[in-house]
This record gives sequence, structure tokens and C-alpha cells, in this order.
Amino acid sequence: MKKLEFDIDMKQWDQSNYNFVVKVTPDQKKKAHEAVIREYQKDAVQPGFRKGHVPLHMVEKLANQATVFMATLEDLVNDAIQQIVTTYSDKRWIGQIYNLDTSDFKDEQTEGTVSFSLDVFPEVTAKNDTWKKQKVEAYETKVTQEDIDATVDQLRSSYATFDDVDTVDESSLMRLKISFLDKKGVALGNGKNQYLGQEELSVHPTIQKLFLKKKKGDVVNVDYAKWSVITLLQYSGEGDAETISCEIVDIKQKVLPDLNQEFIDKTFSKDDNITSIEVLREKIEETLLKNKQENGLYEWIDAYLSSIQSSFDVVVPKTLIEEEVKNRMHHLSHQLGGEKWLQAYLERMGKEESDKYVETIRQAAVASIHKYFIMKYVADDLKLDIDRDKAQAN
Repeated sequence: MKKLEFDIDMKQWDQSNYNFVVKVTPDQKKKAHEAVIREYQKDAVQPGFRKGHVPLHMVEKLANQATVFMATLEDLVNDAIQQIVTTYSDKRWIGQIYNLDTSDFKDEQTEGTVSFSLDVFPEVTAKNDTWKKQKVEAYETKVTQEDIDATVDQLRSSYATFDDVDTVDESSLMRLKISFLDKKGVALGNGKNQYLGQEELSVHPTIQKLFLKKKKGDVVNVDYAKWSVITLLQYSGEGDAETISCEIVDIKQKVLPDLNQEFIDKTFSKDDNITSIEVLREKIEETLLKNKQENGLYEWIDAYLSSIQSSFDVVVPKTLIEEEVKNRMHHLSHQLGGEKWLQAYLERMGKEESDKYVETIRQAAVASIHKYFIMKYVADDLKLDIDRDKAQAN
């Protein structure tokens, strides 16, 4: 069927999007309806007729009218979208339509309307040229001896052994038996083992206070509602947890291997071309320098973009914002162990606090998108090339 031509009213809104009201005449409705029935006819089967040769009036009676109506509406909307894209080819349309309203689209005998929204690529406008005069301090790329030593220790840590000890200190690794207790002190569900390493002990003063100098077999009870420093310790079974009970089952002490030629020989193969401690340090310095140069450049760009943001108006469409928020929430749920744990984490905050938290994520998403498109505007103006994937990843 030849695509229908519609009378379309377009209005620009304030978030890089447009609203369209498509007027559909009774004749257009009829033609679209007939086209749908002809499509159904191709697969229609009825005794006495070959497949695809059932008369149209019989196909009409056999077809589910609600399904036909939705297919007719979908075809009309698709034709309208094609007309919009063709008519306004100077605009860079993105995403899918949304805010679809078909409440005024009724029977074939009356004229009706269909309205929906559609986004365009973000629009960036420079309010002035002060961004061209902005200066940013040079970034530091020097690799210090402390940087090299820290990397060597990380390497040694990968090959560490663990000795049994009796008392917890800052470098201990513990295995805890976790139980969730109700307000009467009765255990809920089944207990589980949880490893708690030296990072948690050194980073969180609350945990240090709870476990330092404790011994194997000691039990630490903590108020469930307030202990949010370890996000994995969340209860999702039946009943309300009031207390987290942590029994210290095992305590280990990390022992780093000596940095000597024997360690070099065991750790690296001939293909690694690391034959001595001196060569190892040189390779580490080379890698750290490259990383510092790349990270320093990204930080420098971020500082520059932050300093020139006031020189631009950036209109970001709803489509991009929602997609970025969705990606960030998905990343957060992955960090917490899955969607179930994310929901439990938000519920424990309470509605008011969780709403504020999600809004903070949304604002960060908007700020990130703003910076990217300001950077693109500046790069286009200066005729620079940007690797979009690397830019968005950083």
C-alpha cells in the first residue's frame, strides 16, 4: 500500500523533543484497515479455499477485531513517523516514540488524532566565546618511587599465602558465619559464610571497631538497620531482621612472598622478558607512566569541561537521560549482587531517602551527558577527532 500523507501538527518542547498530533481521516483509516486485512488474507486458511485465497469479507469476520484495530493503528503511526523523518530530514531524530495518546482515535467513520513525542539529538548552543580563552593547569605524569613500590606490593599480594592466627588485626582475613535474627533473637532462614578482608577493615572504621582484637569463636551482634557499610549483608527472606550475628569462624594473616630472583623466576615466563627485579621495576614504571598520561589527560579534559560549562546551553532529550540512568542503575545492581539486592538496599533507605539517591544518580547522568556534548561541540569547532566509545567510558 502506498504510504498515506497526513496533516501533522508539530510543536517543539523544552527538552530537545517534539510533540506531534497526527490527524487521520475516515478514508485513511479505511485504507489502513483494508491493508491490514489483505495482510491477514495471505495466511488465512478456511475449508474450501486455498491458503491466501480466502475472500476478504470472510477474513474480516475471522480476524480478531481488537488485533486488527491495533495493527491498523500501528501502520498509521509508522507511516506518520516516516513522513516526519522525511519532511524534517534536517533533524537528527533518535530513540522510539513515547507519550503515545490514541484516546481520540476511534471508529473508521469519524476523523481522529494520534499524538506522540519524539526526541532529537542533543542541541548545544554557545552563549559566548569565553570558553576559547579558558586556561587549565597542566597535569602531572611523573611516576614516583612510592607508585612503583605500591604496584610491586600489589603483585606480591597476588601470590600471598595465609597463615592461621588467633586475633584479628588490620591485615586479617576473616571467615564469618552470618545469621539474621528477629527481634526475639531467633535466627531467620539459613546462616551463610561471608569472607571479610583487610580492605574492609582498613577502609571502614566502623568495622575496625567491631572486629579488631576479636578472636576465633567470638560473636559480634550488630543492629541490622544501621549496619550499611557491608552492602552484601542483606536479608531477603521471610520475617524482619533486627540483628546481624557474626561468628568468627576463621582468621588468616596474609604473608607476602619475598621479592627476590626466585620470585621473579617463578612468576614470569621467558615470553614476559622480565629477568630481574630491576627489569620488573622498569616495566612497572613504563606502564604506570602510560596510565598516568591517559588518566591525567582525561582528568584535565574533565576539569576543562567543568570550567567552561557556563558558556553553553545544552538541551538533552529525555531518551538519552533515561537510558543513561538505566545503565547506571544496572551497574549499581551488578555491584550489589543483582536487582534483588538493589531493591532491598533502596527499601532500607526509606522512600524519601531512596528518591533523593536516585535523583542524585539522575543528576550525575545529566551532567555526564552535558559534558560529553560540550566536548563534542568544542572538538567540532577545533576540528578535532574524538573516539566516542573511549570518551563515554571515561
